[in-house]
Amino acid sequence: ERPLVFTDRAMTEGSAMDPDDLLPEDIRAAELEAEQRAARIEHQQRMNESSESTVA
Repeated sequence: ERPLVFTDRAMTEGSAMDPDDLLPEDIRAAELEAEQRAARIEHQQRMNESSESTVA
């Protein structure tokens, strides 16, 4: 299950901008950045979970 961390911010930023101003490469770059952040967060959560189970 993936955390939906970026949805609210993306919606807020998106509503402030005219969608016609966004180029496909800008959208893809933002998607890649969000995916990389999500992967880092998921990795950190897994590390936290594995360290908790080791301690317990």
